[in-house]
Amino acid sequence: FVFISGVSSRYSKNNIKRGLIVLAVAAAMTVCTFFFMRSQIVVFGVLHLLGLCMVLHGLVYRGGVEKSSAFFGFIICLVLYALTWGVSDGYIGFFGIARFIELPDFLHRHYFLSPLGFLSPDFYSSDYFPVLPWLFLFFAGSFLGVAFRQGSMPGFFYRRHSLFLRRIGRHTLIIYILHQPVLYGLLTLVFMVLEKSGLYIR
Repeated sequence: FVFISGVSSRYSKNNIKRGLIVLAVAAAMTVCTFFFMRSQIVVFGVLHLLGLCMVLHGLVYRGGVEKSSAFFGFIICLVLYALTWGVSDGYIGFFGIARFIELPDFLHRHYFLSPLGFLSPDFYSSDYFPVLPWLFLFFAGSFLGVAFRQGSMPGFFYRRHSLFLRRIGRHTLIIYILHQPVLYGLLTLVFMVLEKSGLYIR
């Protein structure tokens, strides 16, 4: 999901604007879960991450990128993603297989550093996607997006398979916002009916 969002950033006319909209929705989600679902509060989830990545992409990206530069950028970002996978667990290495650097404990003592990936014991978010390592996966997708834009991918990537899915793809943020309250409402209704019918006991 994060990787595909990075690819899509190459098709956006204004990633900063798009990122700010996503961050606004993410902030609203934090406020709503704080007041109405405190046990499931979302402090720094996937929308916070994607919004921030889009803004950073808009600030960093200027002009075109050559295929060769994009290839090396793609590889470097994948390597950095692998190296920072264990940041929340306090190390730099490859997915727990190799631990090259043990991070100092003080990085994990501060609540406000948790969104960066330095998870503190008092931090909680029901949906948690920290900047490290996910930022690098987003930018890996962005570099691969150069090949998509330049028509370098296999032909089946460019065929129109489903008009329905294409339309859905243009409204993914709205669908993402609505899917949880809709599902919660439907499930609440189902369990109320089951409970009244005696088929479900709390």
